Amino acid sequence: MVPPSNLPPDDSEMDTCKESDAQFASPKEKRTRGAKRKNLPASDQGNKMLLERLNKLETAYAKLETNYLSLRKQSDAQSKEISFLKSELKEIRVQPVGHFPPLGSANLTRAASRQSPCPLYADVIKKNPHFSAVSNRVALVSDVLAMEQKSCTAVLENLNDSKTDDQSNIDTALISNFCVDSSLPTPTRIFRVDCKFENTISRPTKVSFKNQKDRDAFLHGFYAKWRGYSRRPQGPRPVRARRDMTREELKVLREVRKEAHEANVKEGLIKFAVHDLQIVELKKPRAFPSASSVSQSSAPTLPTFSAHPSA
Repeated sequence: MVPPSNLPPDDSEMDTCKESDAQFASPKEKRTRGAKRKNLPASDQGNKMLLERLNKLETAYAKLETNYLSLRKQSDAQSKEISFLKSELKEIRVQPVGHFPPLGSANLTRAASRQSPCPLYADVIKKNPHFSAVSNRVALVSDVLAMEQKSCTAVLENLNDSKTDDQSNIDTALISNFCVDSSLPTPTRIFRVDCKFENTISRPTKVSFKNQKDRDAFLHGFYAKWRGYSRRPQGPRPVRARRDMTREELKVLREVRKEAHEANVKEGLIKFAVHDLQIVELKKPRAFPSASSVSQSSAPTLPTFSAHPSA
């Protein structure tokens, strides 16, 4: 007897159909390597981010280390410079034995500052205090430039002066021969300075050198060599040598020489001498020259120089 066709299949028949369908079905597609990378596990993505951050940190650290080394070099250089400046400052602060107290500020300030200021300018300064600071800086720079220009020049005072046009040739021959005979640096230019007052006994003689080192060597050896020089001219006053100075320095020099002279007169002998712009006490004071010479060597009065020296 044939079973009716409308009956549902049993479980064994259904399993057999599934197996046959699986045999004839197409195989599963394989994923490419790129697709695998796109779907990395969360742990792999975290490691990648950590590596990127680590690389950035290493780069930043390298930059910091480079900057640190650069700053360390700058700091070491600045420390050396500060130490050098401190030692220089200590030497400047050390005063020689018998050094006179510094002159009053009235003697050191500029002539313009000693004059009564214009009321209008005073009001402007009150409203704008930095104007005065700028003006002071400009004046300071001008002084520094003037000192730099004079750093290679020496000045001889009280050298005989005939006031003739031929005096320049006489000075050149005398000083050049003196330097050669005394093994001193040879000057590059020698000339007299025009003075404001015509009754000046002797115009200062400027002696220029190629550099400051030669100028300093000339000043250092001048007195010892000049005293023993057989061909030096004899004049009413002893010849002196100093460095070339600005107008403000010359004002200070006049005051310092005046103070030293008055102190020597009070002591009754030459106890104090002027070295550059300082007064020093001599270790071995000496007596004044004879009475006939004292009147000629009274307190020196420096001439006032014109703006342009004679050629």
